[in-house]
Amino acid sequence: MGRTELAENEEKETQIISSFLPPQLSKEEVTAHMVVLYEELKGANAFDGISTPPQAIDIVVPAFQNKFGKRSIPASDIKAVLMPLLSKEGLLQRSKKK
Repeated sequence: MGRTELAENEEKETQIISSFLPPQLSKEEVTAHMVVLYEELKGANAFDGISTPPQAIDIVVPAFQNKFGKRSIPASDIKAVLMPLLSKEGLLQRSKKK
């Protein structure tokens, strides 16, 4: 087999495997879902006792994965959404004082 044939086989295999995977969410979709999820978690007092952003991320990511499946969520997308929300809630100020 030549390299072209190997590449074609790899491409076919990738297409087959991809057909079984859930579609990737766009950055905008991740942002929209994360904001809603954050508000739901906040309403359920899930952030009580949380004093640092990493602790909040440890709550949000598993909740997101439980709700939308174990998709790859870039850390930069998570931080881009959560940091302003945490700042608005005063969590960042509390963690800096410690």
